[in-house]
Amino acid sequence: MARTVLVVTALEDVTADWVIAALNERGVTVVRVDPADVGPRLSFGFRIGADAPAWSGLLRTESRDVELGEVGAVYHRRPTPFRDRFARLPRQQRDFAAVEARHGLGGVLNDLRSAVYVNRPAAVARAEFKPGQLRRFAELGLRIPATLVTNDLVAARDFAARHPSVVCKTFRGLPPGEDGRAGAIWTQRVHSDDSTTRSR
Repeated sequence: MARTVLVVTALEDVTADWVIAALNERGVTVVRVDPADVGPRLSFGFRIGADAPAWSGLLRTESRDVELGEVGAVYHRRPTPFRDRFARLPRQQRDFAAVEARHGLGGVLNDLRSAVYVNRPAAVARAEFKPGQLRRFAELGLRIPATLVTNDLVAARDFAARHPSVVCKTFRGLPPGEDGRAGAIWTQRVHSDDSTTRSR
């Protein structure tokens, strides 16, 4: 049976476009899906039971249908958050719908036992925490810069005084503002006598 690659990502993901193009050149069947399209543009009916202990059923997009049993690999890369799909609903309804979609559709797509994942969503979530990344790099013997995670001004000033070259950077950046536009806080060099490390 031909094995399908399920590409789980946002519509505007250029990197995924390149991956899909490469798969198409190799004659691989690809189905692209953004779980946040759940609704008329994305429907599904998944089943499991004691007599069939693996998820089966049809996932239907606007352009393609795929039976879960045909999925041999999942390329999971930055799908649109479910909450965006329901943004126009009142808050309680929006939150309820987003959680149900994430646990239902997302839960099944994240648990296709016979599929190879690049990368499993749970692994992606773990990897998003930079402190954990740094610890793992150090354990593997990779060189990492001296790092301080703090909200203590004295500790920050002392660290900057002991290291000749220090940068300050955020973990995740700014979320979108009320107007929906994203902002940025750039990584910047700091010194022990900078205003960022002085009492105000």
